[in-house]
Amino acid sequence: QDKMNDWLANKAPREEEFQEGAARQFILPLLSHLGFSPGQARLLSVACGLAADVDVLNDAGYPTWGIDCGNRVMRWTDRRHREQLARADLFKLPFADASFDLVMAINVIEHIGVVGDTTVVAPDYQEQRVQALSSLLRVTRPGGYLLVTGVNRLFPLDFFHTQQARLVRVH
Repeated sequence: QDKMNDWLANKAPREEEFQEGAARQFILPLLSHLGFSPGQARLLSVACGLAADVDVLNDAGYPTWGIDCGNRVMRWTDRRHREQLARADLFKLPFADASFDLVMAINVIEHIGVVGDTTVVAPDYQEQRVQALSSLLRVTRPGGYLLVTGVNRLFPLDFFHTQQARLVRVH
């Protein structure tokens, strides 16, 4: 309980700030660059965590949905667009084929195929990642976009996903 309270008080606000910043500084300019005006594109944020990006994008006029299956959903009660959020697994997305113009999986791919809360990958991690991408492509409309980001392969040190008191996670 103490660990959860510490996360809620100290780490969740920083994560929320990161999501809001990424939506404002990266996703909104990207949408403009792709030629989408507010109201012209339906978006999906996969593994959206705290879903701060879902709020920012909806507030900007882009109908945006978010899904997550982790413990960060407990903070969704604070979201302005709760009706746009669903607790769901990215392998079984609860949306029809070709539902979205842009599907975003930001810093998600490195978690797929990982054994528990470790840095060890399962023997079939590549197949799991291909299956995940297939699921995301299923809900992306023809001519739409799939945005997948992850830890920089040229700098494989991950300071944001540390487990069990480690200082850094190596990918």
